[in-house]
Amino acid sequence: MPKLNQAGGMPLLVLLSVVGIIIFLVVSSTASFKDKLFGNLYQKPQSLGATSGDKYGVNAGGVVQNDPQYNSALALASTAGIGWLRTGGCAWGTVLASDPGGSPPYPASKYNWNNCDSFINNIVNNNHLSLLTNFFYSTPWCTASPPQDSTNIITGQAIDGAAVVKAEPCDYEKFKDFVTKLVARYGYTAHPEYGSDYGKGWVKYWEIGNEPDGSGAMLYYTAGSPPPTVAPTDTEREVNISSHYAHIVQVAHDAIKAADPSSQVVLGGMILPVSGGSDQQTNHPDNNLLDQILKNPPYNVPPYDQSNPAANNFDIMNFHCYCPTSTASTKLTQIYNSLKTAGVGSKPIWITEVGSGTKNGQTTSGYSCPSGQDNSTTCQQSQANYLTTIVPYFLNGVTASDGTLVKADKVFWYSLFDSPADSSGFCSYGLVWYGASNFQCGVYPNPTPNPLPTLATKLSFASYQSLIGPSVTSTPTPTPTSSLLATPTPDTGLIASPTPTPTAGNLSGFVSDSTNPNSTTNPNAPADSQTNSASATATPVPSPTPASFIFLPNLGNLSFTRSGDSSDSGLPKASITDLIPAVGQFFKTLSSFVNSIIKR
Repeated sequence: MPKLNQAGGMPLLVLLSVVGIIIFLVVSSTASFKDKLFGNLYQKPQSLGATSGDKYGVNAGGVVQNDPQYNSALALASTAGIGWLRTGGCAWGTVLASDPGGSPPYPASKYNWNNCDSFINNIVNNNHLSLLTNFFYSTPWCTASPPQDSTNIITGQAIDGAAVVKAEPCDYEKFKDFVTKLVARYGYTAHPEYGSDYGKGWVKYWEIGNEPDGSGAMLYYTAGSPPPTVAPTDTEREVNISSHYAHIVQVAHDAIKAADPSSQVVLGGMILPVSGGSDQQTNHPDNNLLDQILKNPPYNVPPYDQSNPAANNFDIMNFHCYCPTSTASTKLTQIYNSLKTAGVGSKPIWITEVGSGTKNGQTTSGYSCPSGQDNSTTCQQSQANYLTTIVPYFLNGVTASDGTLVKADKVFWYSLFDSPADSSGFCSYGLVWYGASNFQCGVYPNPTPNPLPTLATKLSFASYQSLIGPSVTSTPTPTPTSSLLATPTPDTGLIASPTPTPTAGNLSGFVSDSTNPNSTTNPNAPADSQTNSASATATPVPSPTPASFIFLPNLGNLSFTRSGDSSDSGLPKASITDLIPAVGQFFKTLSSFVNSIIKR
């Protein structure tokens, strides 16, 4: 090729530069290019990447979102290097408070994401925690559940708002529309058809329900059918639950993948009690229920159409285990065998609830808290010993009969901290508490202290931090102001009422825990308040100004952890100043290329 003279080369250089800038601005605005090629422009969450925190999570707990010290607890978790938070995030009934009428799909403006945006942004961007978001399949205006205050024929307990959402939806198309909009909002794929503020790239992992095999799950109620008057047998429940839950998983899976193909579907954490084992939760159907769910295609009861078994409709297996290592070993091998039989033995396994308390009667087998010593150093040490035994055990795994190493990819401790709003049998399972203030496990002093006592860490907190190892600190990324990035468009339509601030004697602003499947199955759940002994305290963490938290009346006491992974979870968008190094590198490469042409 003949050399270009200098006069002829300049216009070509200018033209190529202009074209290059246009291509750069267009291509770099797309989500796929941004995530794959410009990851260096985005500050990753503090506990991911160079640390081992990606294996370790914690549950927020069903009442913790509205606790005044929630932000302080999140800051402590982030400081410890914990990588994940599991939480309910955004309930269907919270973002769509009533039936819009007509047939879905509904306009995006019908959904109100204001509180949900603040809630998730606070976790992912302010506290650098990846998020495992859990959602249910019903809402009070669309559920197969009998009316509130009627009786759950399995448990004999009254059905409240937290239980209603654990039933089959009244309409799968309406459920599908909710899941589609939820994942479109917070997933990694842009959705200009819904608005410029969709595709935030905040959540990648989505958990479908919680403990679908629990006695409070209510999947044995069928939409459009009269509620049964006689409790079904275990076999009848297995057929009924597996069919309904398989259908829910199929619909949710298809909606999630359509809204964001990079998202991962996590099966709702199952109890799967071991026959004769010492698992605390034993009044549920046996392990056969998992086999039924894996092979049961959507919509049907026997005979089964094997064209689309539920095993094809999730990416990650998930179960719970408040158990000693012997039970943990049995569960891991049994679950692996079930997955292998279904042809999906290579699916990753997560344990999204494991824990033990620091109050007498709330401990796990082999790790006790002496009566009268609630939250004492002895009880805290017992909890810490259990944590440092069971978490590494799950991560190291066991060997199955075929020689396969079966282990958990991630483990989530239940829970982050003891909350005064929690009166369940799991109220002392936290890594953090209010110290020796007698201000927890359903106890609210009257009047409520103002300011509130500073959160303190239990011995288990330091044990978890040591287990995780050192973390890399980072400066939170400021909110971008670049004109290259879309300006968030406010939601229109339904406007949620602000969550009331609880006061002494009025806890209506807190989430009820009365229907937590865990609490209903723990025979030792305390009904009385407790006297707390002094314990090791941590350096006080200043309490940030609380964000606008979501009132989640329909979630019950969920297990929680964060979602995302070390490659792309929770990445805030870049500002224009962050683009300067990439632009400079682009022009440097372009200049070298042009010079090589000119010199020929």
